[in-house]
Amino acid sequence: MNVREPARAAAFTPPVSSLAFAPELAALALLEAALEVTRAALVAAHPELRSNDFVPSVASTEVASQLIEQALGLCGTIHHYRVALVLDPGPDGPIPF
Repeated sequence: MNVREPARAAAFTPPVSSLAFAPELAALALLEAALEVTRAALVAAHPELRSNDFVPSVASTEVASQLIEQALGLCGTIHHYRVALVLDPGPDGPIPF
């Protein structure tokens, strides 16, 4: 697991003009930020997750690892959603971002 990956949540703040076309982008940006904070807190609580060859010694470390993997996956899905909005914007036209 690569827990050293740079934060991505702060990289996307939806412009106000785009929220008129896709207001869900605001909630998704907030969710991404929460997932990044959660990931950082889990790594701080379980520093052994920083090792590329860690073997969980306790159940909480294993679950923390799973949470991080799922959070990274959800962040990826959110990114794909934003791309889908640009590629297939619907009847109101393209989103201005």
